[in-house]
Amino acid sequence: MELVLYCILFFVTILYALLQRSKLYKHCGLISLLSVAIIAYVISIRSYNMADMIVYEETFENLPLKDMIVSPYYLGCFAFWIPLKLLYLLFGSTQIVFIFVDILLVCLLEWILRKLDIPSYVLGLFLVSFIGVLGMQNIYRQYGAVILLLTSCTCAFEKRKWWAFLWFGIACLYHNSIALFAIIPFLLYYEGKPRVWITPTYLVAAALFSYSKGFYSRVAGTGLDLSVAYLLLVLFFGFVLAFLSKHTASLKVEDSVRTVTKVLLALELIIFITSGTIAVERFSMEILAIMLLFTAKVISMGVKQKELVSLFLVFIYSLPTLFFDSTMLFLDNAESLR
Repeated sequence: MELVLYCILFFVTILYALLQRSKLYKHCGLISLLSVAIIAYVISIRSYNMADMIVYEETFENLPLKDMIVSPYYLGCFAFWIPLKLLYLLFGSTQIVFIFVDILLVCLLEWILRKLDIPSYVLGLFLVSFIGVLGMQNIYRQYGAVILLLTSCTCAFEKRKWWAFLWFGIACLYHNSIALFAIIPFLLYYEGKPRVWITPTYLVAAALFSYSKGFYSRVAGTGLDLSVAYLLLVLFFGFVLAFLSKHTASLKVEDSVRTVTKVLLALELIIFITSGTIAVERFSMEILAIMLLFTAKVISMGVKQKELVSLFLVFIYSLPTLFFDSTMLFLDNAESLR
């Protein structure tokens, strides 16, 4: 059933990408269709007895709130553990809690797209991409934290400094790895023109922080070393983003996107050098999610054949889902694994 709903959402996303400039796009009710498809897909794909979801479920069910609020580990990710624990106490079901949070995150992503004037097909693409599938299943906290980071970036782009700071803080308390992206909202707020010393200093600090923190080092992996593959993916999408911004975006957006792209590529190299396989894979997915949003924004601004380029974006971000064994496991066998 999950695979069927995935295919439905995939084809609806393609339809959205092709009808961007059509009157039908605004008046035929596709927005409602996509929203219903997304919600149905999100609810169906949640396999509660897999991967990190087991840890979350057992923690919410067995760990008392009074123990959670005095633990440095749980307080370090306060924005995730405490609110979801309170929701569990309210609803008495981890499944209801996860579905509730899923829908909130989808609504927040829709708000981001509307504020940045990004076509609605990206909402579906974010979920059918391998980033979304793995995010909803295996890196749930990072998945939510990236959406919160993108909210901070949106506020920074709109020159709402304090809101950008607030959302970034929430994102860091949702998953600590987001701290490595601290400069991104800053660059967007100042249109890619920080003081000369800021970016190099930040990158050095990020390298030291990454090496000392050891993100994800205790998390078991799939047994496959995909770090080089993810590095190549990030480099490829970084090149695509830089190329498109150079030839299509306004000067203001071009400066911001070009600078942000350079920083993201530098961060990817830092993580690749200083961290293990799991860190590289998971951090790369965070970077690819950020690049997806910026690429869609640039495409919508000045590409003449935006429908075809958008279609290409849909395919290159979603096709890996059908070729990775891990994502197909979630889609094809989720029901039997519950």
